[in-house]
Amino acid sequence: MTSGGFLVRKGHDASRDPIELIHSEHLMMREVLDAIDRLVLEPSGRSPEAALELYGFLRDEYLAHHLDEDEALFPLLRKRAEPEDRIDEILDRLEADHETGNGLIDKILGILKAFIKNEASLRDEDFETLRFFAASERRHLIVENAIILPIARACLTKADLDGIYNRMLARRGLDRVTSGKAT
Repeated sequence: MTSGGFLVRKGHDASRDPIELIHSEHLMMREVLDAIDRLVLEPSGRSPEAALELYGFLRDEYLAHHLDEDEALFPLLRKRAEPEDRIDEILDRLEADHETGNGLIDKILGILKAFIKNEASLRDEDFETLRFFAASERRHLIVENAIILPIARACLTKADLDGIYNRMLARRGLDRVTSGKAT
């Protein structure tokens, strides 16, 4: 599911394009949300193995992805977008969504971890938490894919994209690898 710290769908080349990397992560997140739905809705899909893959993705990639957007992409969009794009209003909403998701992630991980370890079966409140998380993340991804990424492609400069990409590398510790300074 991951490739060098970045989510890359099988058969997909995101190369050095940070917008394409973010889009690829969005596609992977949709797969994770579908798997959460199966975990919630299909008793036959409730296996510790299925939950383990979800747990790994959410633990390792979810918060890093939000930081990529909040600290690298969104500030540049606020600078570069045209006033008629009303980007500040949209980004404020997306940042609030990130805070909500970030606030839930420990609870989600706790639910999955307990289930993986067979310490607890999923309770009604766990199902509701998982359902809420999946639904809110889907709505969030729709806005990012339909509005934010096209605006980013239209208004960010090559230098902006290079900066975002380098910050993404640094966040994952990959800047040392690509610069030949791996230890």
